Amino acid sequence: MDAVDLFRKSREVAAHLDEAIALKLPGAWLQEGVIDKAAVERARKAGLFVAMDLCMLKEHRKAGLSNSRPPPRT
Repeated sequence: MDAVDLFRKSREVAAHLDEAIALKLPGAWLQEGVIDKAAVERARKAGLFVAMDLCMLKEHRKAGLSNSRPPPRT
């Protein structure tokens, strides 16, 4: 599935979700700490799959879809 992955401040998410709706994208993923309930509800009503306040990598690992580890911080 194609999806927009948003690493933005919560106050900036609505405009990006509105654009995703206009482009008829199938999904949007709002990373941990990114929350805009009204914009997410609007996107879901438009038919988008939306994950909110979740880390995509962590969710992939939980589902057994990724065993990769992030690179060490330097």
